Amino acid sequence: MYGLYLLYFSLISSFSSVLRSVCCRGSENQSSIAVALKDTIKLRAEFPDYMVGFDIVGQEDSGPPLIYFIEKLLIPSQTGVDLPYFFHAGETSK
Repeated sequence: MYGLYLLYFSLISSFSSVLRSVCCRGSENQSSIAVALKDTIKLRAEFPDYMVGFDIVGQEDSGPPLIYFIEKLLIPSQTGVDLPYFFHAGETSK
């Protein structure tokens, strides 16, 4: 994923109004979330004007709650990195 985002940001660098967050599916496992968070931290360091944060998306009633990922979601703050999260509620089929 990191390589694709790196290419994406290098291509959009001439568009100053484009902002992006990395999104992962809520159905991912904790290891995948950790990798995505670490990639996001690197991308935010390289492209601070474009990379705005991190989100977990997907139908909430079919996957684990956000608290399931708390250990991994604390990685940025535990390493002194400011990484905004953009979580929202209401993605359900009911």
